[in-house]
Amino acid sequence: MTNIIERQTFVFSLSLNALDPSQTITPVNLRFAADELILKSLTYNSDAAHPDANDDLVQIWCNITNDGLITAFPNNSTFNQQCNTHFRISNTFQTGNIVFQFQ
Repeated sequence: MTNIIERQTFVFSLSLNALDPSQTITPVNLRFAADELILKSLTYNSDAAHPDANDDLVQIWCNITNDGLITAFPNNSTFNQQCNTHFRISNTFQTGNIVFQFQ
């Protein structure tokens, strides 16, 4: 979408060690009906005290986007990724729960 009329920012800070199962459900009440989700940045700090034995990727899935998959990152590193990635929302979204799942 090129003409953003309204925007609302949410910051999610999660400990992946504390999630069981590895998902978070957040109630959201927007001031407007949104038709896209924009990922602005992602920061991941690996836990040096409890390193993961697998050098695989963590995928972030979201229930309201068209394709579900938002991003993937290596689980054995620390990084800060600035991005401006736009995801279409399957149905116009204003009020409900957003589910993020870490796979």
